[in-house]
Parts: sequence; C-alpha cells; structure tokens
Amino acid sequence: MGSVRQKASGSWEARYRDPEGHQRGKAFPTKKAANEFLARVAVDVQRGEYVSPDNARRPLGPIAEEWIGSLYHLKPKTLMNYENTLRYHVLPRLGETPVGAIDQRRVRRFITDMPGDGVSPAQVRKAVGRLKQTLDLAVELRTLRTNPCVGVQLTPPPHEEMHLLTADP
Repeated sequence: MGSVRQKASGSWEARYRDPEGHQRGKAFPTKKAANEFLARVAVDVQRGEYVSPDNARRPLGPIAEEWIGSLYHLKPKTLMNYENTLRYHVLPRLGETPVGAIDQRRVRRFITDMPGDGVSPAQVRKAVGRLKQTLDLAVELRTLRTNPCVGVQLTPPPHEEMHLLTADP
C-alpha cells in the first residue's frame, strides 16, 4: 500500500497513494507509528472509509450550501426555514470551520453556547438538526468518516404543567 522511510531529521515518513491516485505523506517520530498509520490507511481504503486530508479541510459553509441546493423537493417556506436556521445559527458559529475539525466536543460546545446567545431551546434543536443533515452530506461526500452529531444528546425541553380552564362553581 505504501512505504516508510527515515528522513534526514530522524523522523519517519509514511508515503502512500490515496484512492484518487494522489501521492500522500505524513511524518512520525517512530517507524512503528508510521507503519501503523499505513496499516490504518489500507484498512480505511479497503472498507471505503478513507477520507482525504484535502476533503477534511473543506469548510462547513460550502457543504451547507450544497446541502441546501439539494433540497429542491421541499416547499418554499420549509426551504426558507432551513436556510434561515443555517444562516443565523449554524454558519456564524461553524461556517469557516474545516469539516474534519468538527467533532462531538465541538458539537456539544455549539449546543451549549447557543442559549447563552439568547437562542431558544426550539431553535437550538432546529440548528442541531440542520447541522446533522449537513454533516450527513459531508459523510456522503467523504469529507468525514462519521457524523459527529450522532450520539450527542440534547437536553429535553422543560416540562411545563398544563393549566386547564375550569367552570366556576
């Protein structure tokens, strides 16, 4: 799949060709670490889970635009709601972030920061839903291996007791 060589600096470089035929290389402090990396890359390629480092550096914003562009089947009002949720809640916080840098910790921080900015719990849920759908496309495009929104728990909305009208006796 690839090769390992020692560089003049003493570090070890793992070199391989990705599924698209591009030559890639990564440096490691030990030969063992370089060989383990090559083995992981080979398994990822074989399973169809390989994510190119170039793809992982793509910002979330263009992927969100591509996702919105794929929703031609929605009613105009629904599409407008999705666009607004992305524009006002998701993209200002994560739009410039490389998609490969979005992990569960960043998603949790995204969720916990919004109420502090005055965002209602319902809008937080909608924003997380749109983020999840955008990251689903990122997985499809092989810019992410898995969707970091999967498994992140949202706090349930506060339960409000219903007040019923009663007839005066």
